[in-house]
Amino acid sequence: MEKNNLIEKIKIAFEREKYPGDNNIVYNNSKDHFECNDLKNQFIGKKWNEITNDLLFENKDALPFFSKEGFKYYLPSFMIFILNDYYESDTLSDNLISLLTLPQEIDLVVMAKDINKFELDKKVPEFDFESFLYQQLETVDERVKSFITQVKLLNNEQSKLVLQFLEYVQTNFSNEYINNPIKPKTAINRYWFQFE
Repeated sequence: MEKNNLIEKIKIAFEREKYPGDNNIVYNNSKDHFECNDLKNQFIGKKWNEITNDLLFENKDALPFFSKEGFKYYLPSFMIFILNDYYESDTLSDNLISLLTLPQEIDLVVMAKDINKFELDKKVPEFDFESFLYQQLETVDERVKSFITQVKLLNNEQSKLVLQFLEYVQTNFSNEYINNPIKPKTAINRYWFQFE
């Protein structure tokens, strides 16, 4: 899809989004959380379509401090900035793609299930595969649950546009991801493919 067309579709898909409220921009509103406080003070009262590229750039490393609702609300701002100025956005693209990627620990769970499926525990009896599986599940559950809870806030149209955004970045900047562990393709393959 052509860049300007994609940007226009993103704008339309998010135009009716309601501001999450001053106390729902970041995940922690206590005065003791410096990063959340700083981010909240910079974004408070601002509509997603009024955010400047300078403000987005200044906060390129602050994405994890948004609440789930705050992240959803400001997501189009970040996607549009990256689409318009991929190289100027610096590490923002990696940070955003990382947040849009189902946590990699899920791969370990799949591997552990395969170990069990092929009865490798019988072939290597000194290794406790069942214990390994449960340890992985304990650490994975919370991160996967958090990811799913966050992305489920997006409606179907918005999710399709996230997929198209990731495909655009993968197609047009593939050389940037050759040695990069964070890849749009990974994000697509782990979750967003379903919105094809």
